[in-house]
Amino acid sequence: MEVSIRSYGDDPEAATFDRILSLGRARGLPHSPEREAHLKDVWAQNVPELHLLIAHTPELYSRWIGELTGLQQGQSYFLKLLSQAPEHMYMEALARVCNSIGRHKKRFDAITGSTELRSGLWVPREVIQAYRAELSPRVKTEDMQGFPVEIKSKRVIKVKWLAREGLKKTVTIVGLEYVIPQNGLECRSLSFTEHGIDIVDASGRPIRPYEPWEKSPPSATVPRWKFKSKEGQLLQELWEAVRSVLGYNPSADRIKAVPKKRNGVGLVSSSSRTEIPKQNRPPKIKDANYLLYRFLIERFPNGGIFRTASREKDPASTEDLKAFVDFCKRKEYSTHPYSAKWWEMLDRPRPLVAILAPNIRVYRSCNKRITYPPSSRPGGHFTETIFEIGPCEPLAADDKTDIAE
Repeated sequence: MEVSIRSYGDDPEAATFDRILSLGRARGLPHSPEREAHLKDVWAQNVPELHLLIAHTPELYSRWIGELTGLQQGQSYFLKLLSQAPEHMYMEALARVCNSIGRHKKRFDAITGSTELRSGLWVPREVIQAYRAELSPRVKTEDMQGFPVEIKSKRVIKVKWLAREGLKKTVTIVGLEYVIPQNGLECRSLSFTEHGIDIVDASGRPIRPYEPWEKSPPSATVPRWKFKSKEGQLLQELWEAVRSVLGYNPSADRIKAVPKKRNGVGLVSSSSRTEIPKQNRPPKIKDANYLLYRFLIERFPNGGIFRTASREKDPASTEDLKAFVDFCKRKEYSTHPYSAKWWEMLDRPRPLVAILAPNIRVYRSCNKRITYPPSSRPGGHFTETIFEIGPCEPLAADDKTDIAE
């Protein structure tokens, strides 16, 4: 099915997207005869913007086609081909396209090659100040498949949806740590599948969480079972509307039940004098202490001093507490069943450092001490909890550990 290009009238935020998408959007399913036929027609048109890197010569036809056959339906041909350009060429080509519209203040006025973009298209407000052309437009249902989206700094996507009869709705998708682009020139787009909503890169590859603790890989970036929540009702409505436009019958697809969470063993309480709950040695991948255990192996293989103070308080601090929080936020661990629990306790103005000692002692010798080092302020001191940690040693499953002070 063809995804047509539609004008958004005088909406200044939409003009840039109109221009980019008018250069061609992927038609039909990836690698389908319909896609190949459409690309053949686009090749015959010899659109200059689509041949910045691959010239329009017969010997390069197969290569050019090959770059675009794998896109998800509705994705931009121009953005895919541009994604392989070096930074200076990317900015220059994008500026030429965006500034050729003549319908509003130039999107890339005063933009230089060193200007940082977000998600390949979005210019931070502070750069263009009063200009508002970097904002996302309202997108009609029939244009939503393959439409570019911005991953905001708080790992959130806001989809501004122009639903039936002109009704305006904003759909928010949260918890997308794993789809954040590695650099500002990487684009992200929406793709609506039978399994849910995918966030895909410029080449059409879906970006899904890496969760080694789950039995099977996720079927979508936002699987349909997440639509079951109250907050997901608008996602369900958007998904049904787009799937209908694409020619599918979403009413025939029943939403699967939310999968039961079978988390591992929780943490030993900060006030506990016995090992409750009983811990696995070594911890299993879904256990709360799996993250702490892996961090200790990485940062303290031979033992050492675990410092909790920030460098703001003590410039000489090794900031091990911050390093552990950052470890839990890594892409490969951010969706762990207990990563959010660690963040809540430790990533705050007054972290609950007391939780560390009883849990470290399950796997290492650990001596907790209170110190009073000088602060960065002249003549001042502050209180810091540090942990003297022993080296990594082989663990037996039936080891008994005294976790008390």
